[in-house]
Amino acid sequence: MKTELTERTTQRREQILEAAFRLSARRGDWSLADVAGEIGLSKTALYRHFRDRAEIEEELRRELFRSLLRVIESTDATPRGIRKAVVAFFRANQGHLYVTLMGLVTDAAFSRTAIEFLVSGSERIALYFARLNVTDPATRERVAADILINSVSILLASFLDEHIDTKLQDGLLDLLEQGFDGMVIPDEGRLDALTADAGLAEGEIETDGGKILAAIARVIHKHGVTKTTIGRIAEETGTAKSSLYFHYKTKEDMLEDLLRKETGTMARLFKDKAATGATFTEQLYLIMVTQANYLMLKPDLIQVFNWIRYETIANRYDSDHGGFDVDDLLSAFRVGDLGGGKRKTAEDGPCAWDGRILAIALIKWASVISSTVTIYGCEKGHDPEKIRKNIRTAFRRMVLGEKET
Repeated sequence: MKTELTERTTQRREQILEAAFRLSARRGDWSLADVAGEIGLSKTALYRHFRDRAEIEEELRRELFRSLLRVIESTDATPRGIRKAVVAFFRANQGHLYVTLMGLVTDAAFSRTAIEFLVSGSERIALYFARLNVTDPATRERVAADILINSVSILLASFLDEHIDTKLQDGLLDLLEQGFDGMVIPDEGRLDALTADAGLAEGEIETDGGKILAAIARVIHKHGVTKTTIGRIAEETGTAKSSLYFHYKTKEDMLEDLLRKETGTMARLFKDKAATGATFTEQLYLIMVTQANYLMLKPDLIQVFNWIRYETIANRYDSDHGGFDVDDLLSAFRVGDLGGGKRKTAEDGPCAWDGRILAIALIKWASVISSTVTIYGCEKGHDPEKIRKNIRTAFRRMVLGEKET
């Protein structure tokens, strides 16, 4: 009887976790009531297995790490093999993908915890990092950047989007291996000139976000997204909580407005700076350096851009994004360099893509990689020149592929 009860309890816990994974793929703000309703349980019955949402989330992460370990251990131990296997897993398990993204957004220690779990559970992975730790600092920096680029690319390639063929996302993964035949890396002198062009003056980054949005950014910087509350925002602005409700109904409305403002600001800067580039390749480099410069000038936005990375990765390729119009942004880019640059018609089908869609994908790719490398550098205490140097390395890696490494 005891064994039967244990098995029943285990099955129920697994059922609860499966429901939470499904809900995670649909929305990030699910509640215990949502989980209970998903499997036809009462909320009271749910408490027999988990104390609160935090305990469910902790177990979701453990199951995510266990799953990734199984995938990596069972595949070809090459960058290409691991990329393809993890992408295939995430595409088949979208809830696991969203749990990964939410972990990256809400927990600064998420990546480190994941790596520690993988190292402790795999001799192969442990040996890889042990060998890496005895190499020279330059090699370790290069490999760290490569891991960041691969991780971002895997996430971008893993989302299922009914509006595009997965061949586009697969193409980004191919670029990591083969490089982009149609792109030529500018020489060092030209890259130096473009780096200077991507510099930002204080007046260029001033926005009309207002006192409340600036306070939200500071609170997120101090406490993280999940621990940002109306009360803390009110305290930061020196106003009563009730006065904030004249402007926003909920904390989520505030966050959405902040994200819209910041993505709009970045789109404006990207459009302005892209005019300097003589080719689409140069324009990609310009937006990567511009992104890095903006973040380094506004350190309070580091945690905000963790969230923006999530939103950028999860958004459709062929849609308007909160704070800006996609076609207006693309008007500044040399989309024709990518082949045609004209939008497909409805007759071509929902999965058709051309230079325009490829341009959107590459801009997203470059932007998220740049913000990831910059956030990593800021967390490590790197100075601005080192961060910009790492951005240049990441750019070369994107364009030239694994032959660069």
